[in-house]
Amino acid sequence: MATPTTTTAFHIEECTPADIPSLVHVYLSAFTPEPNHIACFPNSTCSWASQSAWLTNRFGNRLNNPGPGERHFKVIESGTGRMASFARWDFPHKPVEKASEEVE
Repeated sequence: MATPTTTTAFHIEECTPADIPSLVHVYLSAFTPEPNHIACFPNSTCSWASQSAWLTNRFGNRLNNPGPGERHFKVIESGTGRMASFARWDFPHKPVEKASEEVE
């Protein structure tokens, strides 16, 4: 007898500054258990709260002041609206030409 399978639907949306708390939660949930993360940010000297505050500032800066061609996307579980993942992409762009100083 075949076991019934359940599928979960996801969709992609662009991130907004309102997503910062979810970005921080997803990031810390994914990386804090990793040995390399623990080595760089030991709990004895770098608490979850301090990492959260730093990431909140970092993600806020990136979302409010993206670089040229930079966009942020989130994967949302359609049924619950919860963020499952996110990514930052740098799309090809034409560099802005700097004004040259005329020398006489």
